[in-house]
Parts: sequence; C-alpha cells; structure tokens
Amino acid sequence: MTVRTFLDISTAHVKPSTMALINMGAMSMNTLIGDHGAMLHVPSDNTLVPNYPEDLLTVLDHARKLNCDYVLLDGDADLVETLPDYADEWD
Repeated sequence: MTVRTFLDISTAHVKPSTMALINMGAMSMNTLIGDHGAMLHVPSDNTLVPNYPEDLLTVLDHARKLNCDYVLLDGDADLVETLPDYADEWD
C-alpha cells in the first residue's frame, strides 16, 4: 500500500493569473481542479516544468522540501509565513 502526503496551503501563495492557468488545465502535470482550489502533483524537480510561473515553482519547491507528493491550493487554507503572499492581488 502506498500512502502519499500533501501540503495544504492558501491559494494566495500563487497569483490569480497562475491560478487561472491551473484552472484552464494549462499545466502539464497531474491536477485535480475544484471549486475553491486545485491539487497539483509535485514533480521531482523544477527542471521538469521549466515554463511554470515563478510563484508556482516557489510553492512546488516548498512542498518538495517537506517531502510532499502533492500541493492542495485551497482558498480556505492558512498562509505559510515563509512563502510569498499575493492576497492583495486577489479580489
């Protein structure tokens, strides 16, 4: 049996334009899109996703450092103090 871990963080850690790309399915990774966010697979390194926006790469790096397989970008999740916060860019 395989058990996977995920990081649950606020969507405010990515820019609205990045979240729009995720919601359009423009990211070439396994993604589950929901009404209030999305769950993304964390690749083994960022060279596998070189054209991703920098804000998303920062989130993926953080998740990788915590040995997470997935990131849940959740509109209701907490902010992580050590990550950039784009809350002021959201409506």
